[in-house]
Amino acid sequence: MCAYNIVNQAFLQSALEQAKEADLGIIAMKVARPVHHGRANGQPNDPRRVALIQEWMPDQDLHLAQKCYLWALQDPRVACCNSDMVNSALVRMNVPLAMKKA
Repeated sequence: MCAYNIVNQAFLQSALEQAKEADLGIIAMKVARPVHHGRANGQPNDPRRVALIQEWMPDQDLHLAQKCYLWALQDPRVACCNSDMVNSALVRMNVPLAMKKA
């Protein structure tokens, strides 16, 4: 399990390739946190980071965090990602993304 997201992806490329060659499954965590601070914690989202994910998926009718999860799931070296699902609404929102895994 590693923190993997659109902000730090360049730093993990070598490790992800090595894991793939070793047939290790990677669980991505902290996928949305650098872009979407969530849960009204008083921190605004960084517009530069939001722009990164919006450039990757500009016209989808998805929540910002969902776009981040889908971004990670589209990487064939990532087996799955964990998401912060603290209530049934978030479960209903995020679980269908697994069906879009590449």
